[in-house]
Amino acid sequence: MVTASPLIVGDKLLLIDEQGHGCLVAVGPEFQVVGAGEFEDTFWATPAVANDAIYFRGVHSLYCVRKAKQ
Repeated sequence: MVTASPLIVGDKLLLIDEQGHGCLVAVGPEFQVVGAGEFEDTFWATPAVANDAIYFRGVHSLYCVRKAKQ
């Protein structure tokens, strides 16, 4: 079940369900999953975006995801 609000990040839609399964869907006329991952936590809060990172608030931890510097 998804309780967090979906979030648009650039040209992608980010979804995360209560069990920590997340996916990125391309925004466009056709459904296309372009990424997926999961955390071992429970999520009810909508992710936040700041400083080129996405923050996920789980029941047990706060997670920060960002692109690695090259």
